[in-house]
Amino acid sequence: MAVRLLTTASEAEFAEGAGDVFAALGHRLINLDRLNEQVCRAAMRISFARGDRSGALKLYGSCREALEKDLGIGPEQETEDLYRDLLTGRIDALRMTASVANTSASIAVLPFVNLTGNARFNLFGEGLAEEITTGLGRFRVLFVIDRFSAAAIAQITQDVAQIGQRLGASLLAQGCIQTTATGLRITVRLIRAAARA
Repeated sequence: MAVRLLTTASEAEFAEGAGDVFAALGHRLINLDRLNEQVCRAAMRISFARGDRSGALKLYGSCREALEKDLGIGPEQETEDLYRDLLTGRIDALRMTASVANTSASIAVLPFVNLTGNARFNLFGEGLAEEITTGLGRFRVLFVIDRFSAAAIAQITQDVAQIGQRLGASLLAQGCIQTTATGLRITVRLIRAAARA
């Protein structure tokens, strides 16, 4: 979910000061998985949008070096294209900051759907949604819709575009709980409400 949030932020126009938070998130995610090119590209875009072109180029170099050292491969074409655009100055700053939301992202965490058939997991799903909502609330650049409003609207309609419109949320976190033969499976998706994807 953090990767999707970072990628969405890298394509959005963010409020002043938000770039620092997203840059820090990008560096944390890179430290967790230095081979994740999606994170690398998002961090490169955010660095560029903050006016740090050299930082964006350094991120590419670190990613390329890690891929070659650990896997013996080079970066994906999309990463190479982004690097080339940054290097030659052909990058369109407006394209890099195409707006997803007006100035900052707004997100609502919907109640987790209990697919286990066991009613005792309903409270677990509510608690999980509450924890994610609280965690996201720590990011000052995000406007987080309270969980009670999200739950109330989710009971009225299942259409994510309508839920997003009614809550004023550009992003929705949606999930489910399932049991498997060996334990519990929790699935979470981050959805752009207007695009239903």
